[in-house]
Amino acid sequence: DCATGAVCDQGQCKAPVCKALEKSCNGTVVQVCDAKGLAVAPVVDCANTGQICNAGECKTQLCTPNATSCQGAKVGICALSGLDWVLVDCGNGKVCDAGLCKDVVCQPGAKACNSKVLETCDAKGLAMVPSQDCAKTGQLCDQAKCKSQVCVPNSADCQKGQLALCLASGLDWYLTDCPGSKVCDAGQCKST
Repeated sequence: DCATGAVCDQGQCKAPVCKALEKSCNGTVVQVCDAKGLAVAPVVDCANTGQICNAGECKTQLCTPNATSCQGAKVGICALSGLDWVLVDCGNGKVCDAGLCKDVVCQPGAKACNSKVLETCDAKGLAMVPSQDCAKTGQLCDQAKCKSQVCVPNSADCQKGQLALCLASGLDWYLTDCPGSKVCDAGQCKST
């Protein structure tokens, strides 16, 4: 009789080296333990079919270990086995882009002026990108729109009896009454 846990093989007591009939991996090779638990034998090399060995079975990798990608709004990190993704939430004020959590810097679709260029926030809120060069159509960018000048900047005129001063942008007039009994004439307040 052999001691507890030992196995009799060809008249000798031997300690098992594996669990009887259990499959395991040795690198990319699936191996199986013999019926007595005394030896392992290779069954198949998973690499021959472009697979990996995992838990005693050939499996197809879903991803490259440690690779990152966006999985919806979360960053996916490929598990070391290559068989699953570990998902990480980016948190408030951040979005996943190219496998990294990045700060949101603008409201997606929002528009703003950058000198004479109209810019629009990209779909993820990561950057303002040029969407229209107002100068190409002879316009200026003002309040997130391309607008045509209505007057010569800093010029003066009379409108409806008031002194009209063209704003420095040339996009609108500033109207004011002439002081006292003066009247507007040819863009100037003059005595009557």
